[in-house]
Amino acid sequence: MHSSTSSSDNVLRAPTTPKAWLGGVVLFLALLGTLEVVARAAGYHPTVPDSKELWAMQRDAVRESGPESVVLLGASRMQLDVDPEILQDALGGRKVFMLAVDGRPPMATLEHFAEDDTFRGTVVCSFAARWLSPQLWDDQTDHLEYWTHDWPDKRSTSGGLALSARLHLQKNCAVLHEGLTLASLGMRLNGRPYHPYLTTRPSRYRAADYQAMGEYLPLHLSRRVKIATEQYSEGTMSVDEFLAQCERVERAVRAIQDRGGRVVFVRLPTSGEVWDLDEQYYPRKQYWNVFAQRTAAATIHFEDYETLASFECPDGSHLDYRDAAVFTRNLAEILKEKIE
Repeated sequence: MHSSTSSSDNVLRAPTTPKAWLGGVVLFLALLGTLEVVARAAGYHPTVPDSKELWAMQRDAVRESGPESVVLLGASRMQLDVDPEILQDALGGRKVFMLAVDGRPPMATLEHFAEDDTFRGTVVCSFAARWLSPQLWDDQTDHLEYWTHDWPDKRSTSGGLALSARLHLQKNCAVLHEGLTLASLGMRLNGRPYHPYLTTRPSRYRAADYQAMGEYLPLHLSRRVKIATEQYSEGTMSVDEFLAQCERVERAVRAIQDRGGRVVFVRLPTSGEVWDLDEQYYPRKQYWNVFAQRTAAATIHFEDYETLASFECPDGSHLDYRDAAVFTRNLAEILKEKIE
């Protein structure tokens, strides 16, 4: 006669035969596949989070790449307008790394590379006159501090390997979209509109599909104009203040170029009301033109090149990914003349 304890053990004991394990794996994969189909039907797509860890991995790769590396600095325009994989191919295989940070001017990172005696590559830096404001200068400092102080411990343990594995899954599985929850999925399936237009790749390029926004694009445009208006309303620098800040930029440029590196500043496209605001608060003739005449760096303004000037920004400030591919190839041809 079996005791009640042994009977309980028999009931609770998990099956351990290979057949049982195989059945469990098949069931799990079937469930995961079903969720993937449902997520995509609801409008979700594979994308990776644009985290400090991902930025740090790119920064590590720059250090390992040697003098032929090309580093892309800037904010969201650089991330959306220039595809590093296309640029790398167009530049004949030079390694290209995206270190732009959405919504944050890159001046602190430019100085960071100026202070890095091991860096002898090329910096391609997006430029906007307002970014030289002292209040905005250190906006990317948190990424730099993370790479310097926090990332080394993660890199030296299993953190780096875990991140690589996670990125591999995220770039292929919509069900791992960071914005997907059971509640949001239910709302999408019940007809609530969802218009995901950004896909972040492991390279940190962010592909913007403005066609996916459909009838909501005008609302998005109005919000972008509002953001630009609010940014400029916070105050502008006088020409004299701007030129004083240009001297700080120039010290970074000289430090990089004196040891064999190169710096190229690029004014990426804006259009419509956003361009009008740019010209209202920081007219090109008084700011960009003066800066370009004084700097030892190479400069590229989209208006000066027919192959760059013909693009329209659907939200006034960024390119659709279809145009970004062409824009990147066109930019590469101009960069070749500047850095080779």
